Amino acid sequence: MTETRVQGDCLIDMVIGIGINTNQKDIPEEIEGVASSIEKEFGIKVDNERIIAEFCNLLERKIFERMS
Repeated sequence: MTETRVQGDCLIDMVIGIGINTNQKDIPEEIEGVASSIEKEFGIKVDNERIIAEFCNLLERKIFERMS
C-alpha cells in the first residue's frame, strides 16, 4: 500500500505500508486467492508485539546498512 504526493514532476513524499496477517483462521472468500495468514499456513500462533519489534529492528538495520 502506498500513498504519494507529487507536485509537477517532483515527488514530494511517499508513505509505504504493509500488512501481515498473523492469527487469522478465516480469510474472506473474495481475497482467499491472494491472502493468507501465518496461523493458517503454518498452524502457529504469533506474538504480534514480537513480530512487529523483530520486523522494525530488521528494517532499521537494513536502512542503516544502506546509509553507511
